[in-house]
Amino acid sequence: MILGEYLGMQPEVVRYRTGQFGKLYLADSSRTLEFNVTHSHTMALIAVTQGGSIGIDLECVRPLPDLEAMIDTCLSRSERRHLDSFPSTLRLESFYRYWTCKEAYLKALGVGLDRSLASVQVSVTVSETGHEATLQTSSQEQTDLAITSFVPHNGYMAAMAAPASVRPVMKTATLPD
Repeated sequence: MILGEYLGMQPEVVRYRTGQFGKLYLADSSRTLEFNVTHSHTMALIAVTQGGSIGIDLECVRPLPDLEAMIDTCLSRSERRHLDSFPSTLRLESFYRYWTCKEAYLKALGVGLDRSLASVQVSVTVSETGHEATLQTSSQEQTDLAITSFVPHNGYMAAMAAPASVRPVMKTATLPD
């Protein structure tokens, strides 16, 4: 329905294709609209833009019994050191912030979790407008992506990666139980 609204089409005529790693695209390649969808538990987010590749990730913040192993697997050495500097009460939330930033970036590239989260390094900073993540990558990939981390609802963490020059639109929805 949301894409149909942006395209000026009835929702039932909007067609998709799937990229190599599962990212959805519009089947009509002449359309410049890019979108990405994510969901976790009872919440879903969709990000839409006409300005280039976009990725969004959402996670319900919940205890992880294997948190330390996930930190070792998903974060770079410098990210782990930075995370270790936070109070223990912020450790879980901060891990999810890193996770969502990295996954949003990989989704914008169209590779998703087919690639290791540890291959991407982000630096999370707090600004007056919220949390921003600076991407640090040594590859030739898309480095003009701006990553924004945000809390769409209490108990959730999200991040969006989009070209710094565009203003994507996000819509949230609560999913039925």
